[in-house]
Amino acid sequence: MASDRSASSRQAAAAGSLIDRNSHFNGVFRSAGNVVVEGDFEGEIHCDGTITVAEGATVSGTLTAGMIAIAGQLSGEVRCHGQFEILASGQVSARVVSGAIIVREGAFYEGEMRMQDAASPEPASAEPEAAAAAAAAPPATRARNGRATPAAEPAAENA
Repeated sequence: MASDRSASSRQAAAAGSLIDRNSHFNGVFRSAGNVVVEGDFEGEIHCDGTITVAEGATVSGTLTAGMIAIAGQLSGEVRCHGQFEILASGQVSARVVSGAIIVREGAFYEGEMRMQDAASPEPASAEPEAAAAAAAAPPATRARNGRATPAAEPAAENA
């Protein structure tokens, strides 16, 4: 675990912005570089680079970035233009819109996921036809160990 912390610290040093494990931030955080959260965060993070939520960190709010990696706990909303990844130790309960989504074995996910072209200017807005198609499809309510579990469908009875 000490090596995980030192790896996060090295990444933060290269990244530029660190909310360390002894810190609590509440509000709006904007960065042109990368952001590493090792402590507690409530609010919004807007980042041009990568947001990393380290193991042991807790984030509640909205994350917007080019890439996002979660090893800690996240609840809220994610708008990721590139790749959103939940690592094995990650626990996410959120609405996610991303160009690519990776859920590693051992990770926990609960919420709504939508993949959208990373070139789209606003990931949260959707064409009315796409919204209707998404509403018609059964939502994935949970994913555990990298396997999506669709919403339960009524069982067909045998005559």
